[in-house]
Amino acid sequence: MRIPDNIIQQIKDSADIVEIVGSYVHLKKRGRTYTGLCPFHNERTPSFHVNPAMGIYKCFGCGAGGDAIHFLMEHEKFSYTEALKFLAEKYNIPFTWEKEDIQDNSETESLYIINQFAQQFFTQQLWETEEGKKALEYLYKRGLSTETIQKFQLGYAPEQGNTLLQQALKKQYELKYLLETGLVKQNETTQQYYDAFKGRIIFPIHTPSGKIAGFGGRTLSNDKNVPKYINSNESAIYHKGSIFYGLYFARIPIRKADEVILTEGYLDVISLHQAGMQNVIASSGTAFTEEQAQLLVRQTKNITLFYDGDSAGKNAFLKTLDILLPYSAVVKTIALPDTEDPDSFVHAHTPEEVGQFIQSNKEDAILHKLDYLYQQAGNDPNQRSQVQEAMLNSIALIPNPITQQEYVYRIAQKTNISEDSLFQQFQLLINEKRREIQKQNKNTSAGTQNQGSQIQNQQTPVFDTHSDIQEREILRLLVLYGNVFIDTLGVYVFQILAEEITDAEEEIKNPVFRYIYTNLMKQYELHHSADPQSLIHHEDKNIAHTVLEILAEKYKDEYSEKWLEREGLDFSIDRDLPKSLQYAILYLRKKNIDMLIKQNMQNLKNTPDKDIKKIEAYMQIHRNLTLIRSNIVQELGIVIT
Repeated sequence: MRIPDNIIQQIKDSADIVEIVGSYVHLKKRGRTYTGLCPFHNERTPSFHVNPAMGIYKCFGCGAGGDAIHFLMEHEKFSYTEALKFLAEKYNIPFTWEKEDIQDNSETESLYIINQFAQQFFTQQLWETEEGKKALEYLYKRGLSTETIQKFQLGYAPEQGNTLLQQALKKQYELKYLLETGLVKQNETTQQYYDAFKGRIIFPIHTPSGKIAGFGGRTLSNDKNVPKYINSNESAIYHKGSIFYGLYFARIPIRKADEVILTEGYLDVISLHQAGMQNVIASSGTAFTEEQAQLLVRQTKNITLFYDGDSAGKNAFLKTLDILLPYSAVVKTIALPDTEDPDSFVHAHTPEEVGQFIQSNKEDAILHKLDYLYQQAGNDPNQRSQVQEAMLNSIALIPNPITQQEYVYRIAQKTNISEDSLFQQFQLLINEKRREIQKQNKNTSAGTQNQGSQIQNQQTPVFDTHSDIQEREILRLLVLYGNVFIDTLGVYVFQILAEEITDAEEEIKNPVFRYIYTNLMKQYELHHSADPQSLIHHEDKNIAHTVLEILAEKYKDEYSEKWLEREGLDFSIDRDLPKSLQYAILYLRKKNIDMLIKQNMQNLKNTPDKDIKKIEAYMQIHRNLTLIRSNIVQELGIVIT
């Protein structure tokens, strides 16, 4: 289905790139731009920039970039149409959609549609059936309000083995998508298909944009042989190690508080939200992962772990802490009694008491780990020595050396161990880790270089720095300044280029540059204006990436001198546009003349000695070309080579 061009333009005009990207990345204002940790590759120093004036983002680490639509396509794996639909709904831009037919959608979109259907089915079963009433009563007994149940879109899967399956097939949804999402499974013995979540309370798991990626299901059975919780299959849209439960509802509160509270369970999140603590999320049916750590620190560096008070909760806390430390996270923890979990604690106290408890009981997570392990070790000197080693290993994960030293000092104080002894032991540990890293780097350097080259090749357009740089400079001036009026000359930049470059097909050799140049010139001819951003979504990624790279360069003042030097960019000449244009045109002409001279000399070389007329003709061409080149060089004021 096609979206009208005027609606697309309205969506683009309405989309706030800072708001969209800021929903996924913790952004900090820096001059006219915003910076943050790139969501598309693992980094610890921000190289990701958002330019609100241009409506684009650009990472100078991995090369990712685009506008708000492109960001959603890359981050959420939306199709172009899905991203437009999402933004239209977000900014209340109404228009009529054709009836959605799952056969016409991409596989990813089809999975989301199936999950949306399933969520509506589960919700209807919870609220409108007799069987669902027992699940609803259970949720009420757990202290959840009707408003909270509806907010989190909780549902119920009936006991009958194939109710969802039958409803889905009746509505012509394909069995393969039901199987891939894990909503339906096949019995290996009977080969019969059945509903995977039957007899369970359903917790939809949302992407950060609100789409349903998967489900968690809690049984109401007391049978100990039945797993208490099950989750959706891993699929193209659901990877439990890279998604959080509740993040869709917590994104804005996290950004406002600049802090996230991390729990373990669905009901922990829901109960805390209901109590007013809305910057709360949980790992989705899995132990905390490296990928989740990377996702989390892009939202905020301030992370508070609020886990169960039992031994399993303590072990989860210890593992999560060590996963977070390498990402410069500021980790705190809230300790609960052995018999408590966040959900039970919330229901035993008023919302005011819960909020006060959380604020007044946050502890430094590293020091809490020390206290907990020392308590477990008792007075056994061997176990205490192991605790010291474990603490130093955790501190060694912290990237900042000053922070490392502060924690070593604090541990020495708390344990009455000599500072010198502890620092010496820590230095030995650091040296050992460095040797391990060097050994790993030596073994994997070739593979890493190859992988890096592949990534670079995917991101970078076909561009020969030596032969195409003159053409790119012409293109850069057209993209950035084409609609600028030069008072001293009484013309627009695009008019100067159109007058000087009369045959782009012949003068601009690079096919990517030539396409962009001619496309924009046609826009100028028709409308006396052009929109370079219209090419950001071009199906040819080389074209899209080239335009984006040039657009990002306009905000060079916001970028580091180191990056500019690395990229070989010098923008000082742009302060005098007429001179920039003159130089760019002359250098392009010189390049093309040089190519003609080279070609002519090759023709001369290949001409037989007896063909005097051809030789004389080529010699005359050479003299003419050399004269033209000499005049160009003189205008440029450079030394002839």
